[in-house]
Amino acid sequence: MVRLVPTTNVILSPVSCVEKTSSVSVVTQEDKDRLRMKFGSKRQQRSLENYMRMRTDADALKDKLKGVVGSVSVEEDHLHPVVTTSDQGYLPPINRDAATVDDVYNLHDIVSAEELASLKEQAVSTLKDPQKEMFSVFFWETLPSMLKLGNSQQVVEGVCALVYADLLIKFLNISAKSLQRQKYVICPYSEDINSKIINTFTLQTPSGRLRPNSLKDKALCHLIVLGLLLTQFKLDLQPLSKALAISVKRLQQFSSQVGAVSSSWASSTVVLKLPLPSLKQPQTVIKKNKKY
Repeated sequence: MVRLVPTTNVILSPVSCVEKTSSVSVVTQEDKDRLRMKFGSKRQQRSLENYMRMRTDADALKDKLKGVVGSVSVEEDHLHPVVTTSDQGYLPPINRDAATVDDVYNLHDIVSAEELASLKEQAVSTLKDPQKEMFSVFFWETLPSMLKLGNSQQVVEGVCALVYADLLIKFLNISAKSLQRQKYVICPYSEDINSKIINTFTLQTPSGRLRPNSLKDKALCHLIVLGLLLTQFKLDLQPLSKALAISVKRLQQFSSQVGAVSSSWASSTVVLKLPLPSLKQPQTVIKKNKKY
């Protein structure tokens, strides 16, 4: 049916006739892969097979990981460092509720009165005839503080404790190979002290005595506490640094673990005072071999 419309002006333009049902052909990557598999060379076919296999394995692995991650629950408490009783094993017994700084650490909790008495002969001998080559720089720089103690009994006990501290320095300085000898003697003055150091700060294994970093750190913590007790809770770390060949900064880190803080008058001095800071987790440093 044709309809006629009266008009004065007419504008003509070309019209493209496109069927509404027409569709545009889209070639996907899968179509290309199928063509390569059917008409490609053997090399292309092998390469495509390997690619498809790897893609399938990767997709399966992703799905598996999603399932595993989705089943994991994390408690917020576990995200924060917690100091456990095993961490406190680094330290001598500590009284965190002490009313005075004198009650925070007890000397006899570190080394008993009987063990100190076994060093009395050596302490008296050192006071009568000091031999500088026998002891470390820490010993000689701390000794004057011992001589200022009250009566002679306190002086002798203080020197005995200082001798024990110097034996810990000797223990920390000896090589691991020397420790593995069956009859290596750290303390020639007292068999009790020698056994105490060996049993407290080393492990017996089928291959010999071992001194793991954890026990080495424990010995250093005990030594720092001894130093604080022997210097009226004001310990200069410089002599200890020289005796152990350890940096003052590293010693300050261990001092913070035992509750000491840096003094306001000297950067190398730490003090023990109340209130005690919160207990920090020990951090063992693993030495890395230098690359040349």
